[in-house]
Amino acid sequence: KCELNKFRIYALPGTYIVKVNIDNYNEDIQLKFDDIELTISECRENQIKMYDKNGILYCSKPVCRESCPIPEAAVCIIGHSENINNIESNICKCRPGLEGELCDNKIFIDFSNLFSTYSDYLGCSFNFFFKHNGITLSLLIFNLIISINYEIGNRITIDHSNNKSFLFTVSIDNEMKIKTKEKDSVSQFYQLIDIKSSLKNNKRISYNSFFEPDIKLIEKIKNINSLFFEVVFAYVVFFLVIIFNIIIIFNTSYRTNSKENLNINQSSNGNWFYKCELEKYDLILDLVEILIMVKILFEGIKLNKYENIFKYTRYITYSIIVGIILGPFINV
Repeated sequence: KCELNKFRIYALPGTYIVKVNIDNYNEDIQLKFDDIELTISECRENQIKMYDKNGILYCSKPVCRESCPIPEAAVCIIGHSENINNIESNICKCRPGLEGELCDNKIFIDFSNLFSTYSDYLGCSFNFFFKHNGITLSLLIFNLIISINYEIGNRITIDHSNNKSFLFTVSIDNEMKIKTKEKDSVSQFYQLIDIKSSLKNNKRISYNSFFEPDIKLIEKIKNINSLFFEVVFAYVVFFLVIIFNIIIIFNTSYRTNSKENLNINQSSNGNWFYKCELEKYDLILDLVEILIMVKILFEGIKLNKYENIFKYTRYITYSIIVGIILGPFINV
């Protein structure tokens, strides 16, 4: 068995036919293969063209200093294209995503021009806390405003009956009178009623009958008062949940991943980014916030059938619709 482990061919680029001839052997040798056709190509992009003493071209890999971390973190780049190959002229270049004398510093993706980002758990936890704390607080305030208007408003009703309506007025002689307005499809007229004379004639009417407490109004005030406590309680619970998650993840997943560098990932362009352990919990809180927005949206739509409410509730409803539509794109 003949092995040509160190067999090399020096030739100018082109196509050649290799004919095998064995010298210094007395017996005949049968070669059971045809002549070999070889194509000598040009040197590769990262190879240096070198010439031997006979002027024959050969390709050589560039050499760099011994401290250059090849091939794990760096590559050796040629300094000259022909006939010079030494550590002074060649360049030790770090691979994408690395920098420094020994290429041991990772380059993190900079998103600062677009939105806030982070490169460690501290920055991640601050981003997680302020993001969900601010969004949830805003949504709870919107929900409180919508609920208060829902309580103080009155459902719009159309009265098709022929009942008389009363308008209070005061005459020039300081006598309180009531105008009764009777409506029909053709005409309307007013009839003045003298309250003072009517009260004298009807001794059974008591003073308190005009000032009886409005049970429905008192009930609405109680409901509004309880809404404030519910919102405060919900916000405190949500605040504690966020703090609890940050502390628990720091003591569990973060410590494990930081030892094995599992939270540092490399992108397709070579730069590095920090993969936060809170991201999966971030998605859960996003879903909770969307559910709150859906609740506000439905209550805001119902307010369209109410009167005696503030006009800005309509704008809150519009902003919630925009938030539901654009929310997923912002998170991406």
